[in-house]
Amino acid sequence: YLAPASPRAILLRWLHNLRATYLSRGQLPAALLVVDRIVTLSPDEVAPLRDRGLLAAKLGANEAARADLTRVVELEPKGAQADEARAVLGTLASPTKSTALN
Repeated sequence: YLAPASPRAILLRWLHNLRATYLSRGQLPAALLVVDRIVTLSPDEVAPLRDRGLLAAKLGANEAARADLTRVVELEPKGAQADEARAVLGTLASPTKSTALN
């Protein structure tokens, strides 16, 4: 006997399917928006946070990517997800330091 799925579980499944559709079509900005919703619904899960960071990096949103991937390493310092996050963090351009005009 199967337990009924909660509305939250149904929504997450729907969002994961939508993300996969957008990714298969190469619609990275739309996929990023969907993954952002998944992270909102599952803030303690590492995989969606990693996915959002990787998509942000592909789209050139380096600060957002850096924040998410750094958090991935903090939450799960060992393992494949942390290794992947570290590798991408190493490729991101360092933040530019603004200089004050005098």
